[in-house]
Amino acid sequence: MTHSVRSMLSPAIALALAAFALVLPAAPARALEKIPLTLAWVIGGSNGPLFLAMDRGYFAAEGLEIEWVPGDGSANVVNRLASGAYQIGFGDIASLIKFNTLNPDKKVMALYNQFPADLSIVSLKGRGITEPADLKGKTVGAPTGDTAYKMFAAFAAKNNLSDSDIKWEHMAITLREPMLIQGKVDAITANESTAYFALKGAGIADADMVFIRYPQHGVNLIGSGLMANESYIKEHPDVIRKIVKAFNRGWEDTFANPQASLDAALQLDARPSHALREALEHSDRVDDLFLERAVIHVSDRLSLLASLESFSEVFMPDENAVLALLGNLLHRYRYVFVDLPTTIAPRMIRVLHLPSTCLLVSDGSLVSARDVARWRENIGPNSPERSTLHVLNKSGADGSLPDAEFIRAAGQAPDIVIKYDREIGTASNLGVRGVQKCASLQTGLAPIYRLLAGERLIEERSWLKRIFG
Repeated sequence: MTHSVRSMLSPAIALALAAFALVLPAAPARALEKIPLTLAWVIGGSNGPLFLAMDRGYFAAEGLEIEWVPGDGSANVVNRLASGAYQIGFGDIASLIKFNTLNPDKKVMALYNQFPADLSIVSLKGRGITEPADLKGKTVGAPTGDTAYKMFAAFAAKNNLSDSDIKWEHMAITLREPMLIQGKVDAITANESTAYFALKGAGIADADMVFIRYPQHGVNLIGSGLMANESYIKEHPDVIRKIVKAFNRGWEDTFANPQASLDAALQLDARPSHALREALEHSDRVDDLFLERAVIHVSDRLSLLASLESFSEVFMPDENAVLALLGNLLHRYRYVFVDLPTTIAPRMIRVLHLPSTCLLVSDGSLVSARDVARWRENIGPNSPERSTLHVLNKSGADGSLPDAEFIRAAGQAPDIVIKYDREIGTASNLGVRGVQKCASLQTGLAPIYRLLAGERLIEERSWLKRIFG
């Protein structure tokens, strides 16, 4: 069961914390071979051809299903491939070359190259940095997995610099450009295309950006593309051919319709990095600039701040950090939805008592019914200032109790019921747009929409009941 809360702090500003577990299993037409793939970074335009190929079923046509995750630098992509954790990666070929030089017995091979590398040292006008020699004595920020940082030794050798000339400041990906703008570092290492759009999105004018490009200063490297472990290529040549074929079709379609490629990436971009965890561990760094960089904009009316963490690691945030983050978000958004798992909720009593409405979401099992009863007791009785609503999700699915038994175990009937429908699972696999077009899901969510809009919940009656009572 997931636990969620909603708060009306004032007539003008509301805080809503809600999570809806609506992803249901959909039976595929045939079993597809799953291929784990790691990106080099969070989603960008360069990933569009991959997602377009996925969206149009090119991988499925080859009997493959791509299971992708965002990355934290091309150097780490190569390490993951060499270890066998992933079969396919999408990253900078320069990192691959460096790794192979140092690890000749664990080679990673390039499959499909895209474009020349755009590695750069990036600074801002007024920082006194316009050429390589200006970096001496300066503080340069770099995520440790960044390829431009990994290849700085080559850049330094070509430009009479040494590592001791630089004071390095390492940070998470999401903090790189913000720290440059805030003046905490004098320059950063980055791919020019990544840094440009990050700075542009933060309101920095083109004329105020300074790029010291590696290719213009003696370091010419091949850019990003698909890569794989050499042993995997030898053992699965047919799979490799299928992957390259599907990916190439995505590129052909991208050349024909670039907007379709962008739309495909945007449709599947609700994949988190580690931004939420960083915000909770370093609450002093959270400001408007951090949120602008860290939040994924799913649509004009929906943004996402989340973290992708290992299931094997249990992260227990400090309650004060959670409250501080909520305070920051309230200054920026009218509604803030937060998934508060039951493993964390018992230590978040002040968070639970903050909202005017607590929303409990469960399935129809006996365990969930008993959880609902326990959480109602923990939260306390309804009052004029606070109330609790129970959403029964996937009602009627396998393992659900009969209605009467569920109500008896939960202590009272659910306030909102979302019926089990396999169509919801199918739609969820198609991304944001698929969910938006799913009629059964929208019908189930309608009462929640009305609640968030401030309307009173009224029992729906069939036309027979309206006629005959």
